[in-house]
Amino acid sequence: FNPATAGMLHLNGMAPQTITNNGILSFGSNQAININNYTGIQLNSPVTFNSTVNFTAGIVTVPDPVKITFSAAATAAGASGTCFVDGKVEKIGNTAFSFPISKPGFGLVPVGLNNFTGGSATTAFTAEYRRQSANSLSTNLAPGIHHVSNLDHWTIENSGTDMPVVDVTLSWNAFTSNNGSVSF
Repeated sequence: FNPATAGMLHLNGMAPQTITNNGILSFGSNQAININNYTGIQLNSPVTFNSTVNFTAGIVTVPDPVKITFSAAATAAGASGTCFVDGKVEKIGNTAFSFPISKPGFGLVPVGLNNFTGGSATTAFTAEYRRQSANSLSTNLAPGIHHVSNLDHWTIENSGTDMPVVDVTLSWNAFTSNNGSVSF
């Protein structure tokens, strides 16, 4: 999808949509996307966005090991507790970005990256929200860390080749924290 002039592709409807292709599906810099399907969209193949992706309604499910990639020029707008990505999202570049991620039933729990020091237009980070105890990964805690969630965690990986320094902002809400219960 690489139109000569700017256009908007609407992924909408009243039934679940599935996108499966051989290889990587890429949307050019003139092709904005509007996700507006309350019943959801499943991406069974890698997709790369090079423009704006508007999250209006519905959950975009991305089963492992597939991921969505936002290029250096791409943006994500409008994500909410009912419209986000359930799966891996990769962002290319060294500019601020909020990963529109969560799991169904838990509201929006984005990860923000900003204040890059170093890096380049090819810097890449991949993020995913997981609804499982972080202790399942390791019980070996770094100095200064004394509480780890028993309910959820995020994975944030440098999927590129350079090593910038970046600030990470995590988000949570009453749904993800089990209303602030002791088990959180």
